[in-house]
Amino acid sequence: MSDAEWEFFHSNELQVDQHTPPAFLVHSWDDKVVPVENSIRYAKALNAYDIPVTPTFLKKVDTDTAEETLSNTALLPNGLI
Repeated sequence: MSDAEWEFFHSNELQVDQHTPPAFLVHSWDDKVVPVENSIRYAKALNAYDIPVTPTFLKKVDTDTAEETLSNTALLPNGLI
């Protein structure tokens, strides 16, 4: 697989079509592994297809306690995590 093919395959925003399901996105502004711009691009791609998307950006999340952080917010319905 070429670099261009690899990048296309792993770019979620390029995989969106009319069959893509709605999404609830949670991303931390300080994420050091995956840039928050990835979630922004994905949300914009979903919106372009009129697919419901709820992007949620948190100021800071410790990845070791992310599940606990999300469980203690009003963002998620009970039992989602």
